Amino acid sequence: MARPVVSFIIPVYNVAPWLKMCVESVQRQTLSQIEIILIDDGSTDESGKMCDDFALHDERIRVIHKKNEGQGVARNCGMDAAQGEYIAFVDSDDSILPRLAEDNVALARKHNAQFVVYGFQNQYTDNSGNILKIGEKFPPQLSGCVNRNEFWRSYKKVNHSFATMRIYSREFVMQNNIRFAPIKVGEDAYFLSCLSDAPFINVVFNQQIYYMYSIRPGSAMTSFQWEYFDERYEAFRDKGYEVIRHNEPEKGMYDDIISIRGIGYALEALKKLSFAKRQIPLAKRCSMIEKFCQNTQIAESLAMCKREWIGERWKWISVVLLKKGRYRAALIYCDALQSIRQARNAGMKAKANFIKESAK
Repeated sequence: MARPVVSFIIPVYNVAPWLKMCVESVQRQTLSQIEIILIDDGSTDESGKMCDDFALHDERIRVIHKKNEGQGVARNCGMDAAQGEYIAFVDSDDSILPRLAEDNVALARKHNAQFVVYGFQNQYTDNSGNILKIGEKFPPQLSGCVNRNEFWRSYKKVNHSFATMRIYSREFVMQNNIRFAPIKVGEDAYFLSCLSDAPFINVVFNQQIYYMYSIRPGSAMTSFQWEYFDERYEAFRDKGYEVIRHNEPEKGMYDDIISIRGIGYALEALKKLSFAKRQIPLAKRCSMIEKFCQNTQIAESLAMCKREWIGERWKWISVVLLKKGRYRAALIYCDALQSIRQARNAGMKAKANFIKESAK
């Protein structure tokens, strides 16, 4: 097989209900010169066997089986094995549109860009892999080709999103040692901080939607992880602040961005603790969120927060409670919101099942 143009790197861990949807979406790329690297990260369900079955029927697919070390390590493993001119990451419960590779490789080549950022759209799925609802679209705020100086001048409009919403020059990434942190939460933020700090020439922002981002029960975005509260991970989170300080065109120009990032971490911690309301007693969760918010940068971010920085009302209410040190009230409030969301998702699932049964 000729050298692939794009290597799609897909970490796989216990995602049997969603894996077929994901892999088939990559196989349907209009650019045929691709390779698909499936990294079985120690799955204990049928995912590992499914990877091997996919490889038997498509020579473009390679499978790497390894012990479970988290998505960041799995993606690094995939990068080391990749042979393509470009690399792209796809989460194993997500899917992509057919022209992702063809369109964005063309833009990267046309503009000598080291990476291309494209849009994504939310899709809500249940535990069986069924799509319940298609959600909001998130195109990049910027458009077209910008150089490194313009990138940092326009940093407030940079769509940080996730590492999966980009295609990258493999040579550039490898030469600059841009890696994912060896952690199980927050690995995307660390990778993108390293990418923003690297000496790229151009980046293209493509406002078309190519990536379908799944929101599902039990995913990293909708579940609790102890690692998020481990002090060892603070250094990886702090990398983002350091990169912004190092690259901001004028000192203090992006104080608000740094604060908003810190607020985002605090809200994510609060949300994750809400997911653990049946696992961890309220008193323990209160002490955990209090300790998290005592981190110097988090505390400064909460203190500086302004209403106009926060979009959704529930987020602002949560921030106000955290600023005032009312941790118990903040958790009870988020617990209530979580119960409402769960009830709403159950209703969507019941409606989807009714429609499915009625169509038979």
